[in-house]
Amino acid sequence: MVGGAVDIRVEREGPVVGNELAKAPASFKAITLHGYPEPAIEASWRKYVLKEQYPTQYLAPEFFLEPFFEAKAPFAILVMKNDAVAAVLTGTHEKTFVRCGNSGSPQMSVSSECTPAEIERLVEALRTETKGRKGSTLSSFSNLTELEEHGFFRRMTGSTIMLDLRLGPETLYKQFSKGRRSDIQFAIRSGVEVIEAHSERDFDAYYQVHRDWCRRKNIAEHPRDLMFRALELRSNRRLFLATHQGKVIAGTIIRFLENGVAEYAANNSLEEYQSLRPNPLLNWIGIQWAAEQGLKSFSMGGSHPYLRHFGGQEINIHRFSSDASLLKTFQLREWLIQKRKLFKK
Repeated sequence: MVGGAVDIRVEREGPVVGNELAKAPASFKAITLHGYPEPAIEASWRKYVLKEQYPTQYLAPEFFLEPFFEAKAPFAILVMKNDAVAAVLTGTHEKTFVRCGNSGSPQMSVSSECTPAEIERLVEALRTETKGRKGSTLSSFSNLTELEEHGFFRRMTGSTIMLDLRLGPETLYKQFSKGRRSDIQFAIRSGVEVIEAHSERDFDAYYQVHRDWCRRKNIAEHPRDLMFRALELRSNRRLFLATHQGKVIAGTIIRFLENGVAEYAANNSLEEYQSLRPNPLLNWIGIQWAAEQGLKSFSMGGSHPYLRHFGGQEINIHRFSSDASLLKTFQLREWLIQKRKLFKK
């Protein structure tokens, strides 16, 4: 379903033809989607995303297939220029604000061809979508300082380690730290094996690990059926399980976009088996699998010390926020989050 379109037509001077000045009209519009797009828009959207340096699932039409977002009124804003997509923003409605990406997976991409007027159309469409909310947060691989002219405040929210899969598994493995390679070899010598989950029985074994992990971390577990539905989207997700003597002891979920980026999306493991180093082996198998699929990059989803030992390049992620609250409490919230992150370092 498409709604909220804003059309602008600009007359640009072209070359002189005969005695007349030829004009080449160029038009652009911002459209807001609240469901999977029609085929023509889907094709244009996908074409744009796959030209991006880091094309991820949440920047693509597949965003609307995500079961975890169904209760959060997912939306996408596309800036269209002459029927071609020039910018993408996807997001969800949280309890009091709108979220468009996070520190590990940005959900905003703006082409270098976008003019200030096109960025303004994007902002206008977002303001319409966020009406009644306290604020909004946007995350991007690009430092879009133009947003500050529209009342957004900026801060660095983090970074992610990005591996170039085109180098091949052998080269990537050599870039791992010595300790990380030792962990992988230790897991193999200890009898840890990794398999790809293919059945509901495999999933249920993993889900028990997930529940145990959530209890340990004192966080809410995902509903069983919701997680199972997400993992049924095999065109965008794979679950790899670490086993020891036939028992599932850890699992890693890889989220990916065909011909794009694979993302280290989740990991759960049993505490009593962590000494066997199942998680580094799971990461390594996931990286090899992604390279074999012809994907471009592998995002580790963050940059904390454990992830840095896999080599790769640290890519900054920029966060922009707007505050529509009466007492600017949302901006205070963002400031406190930033201070807490700095304190933990």
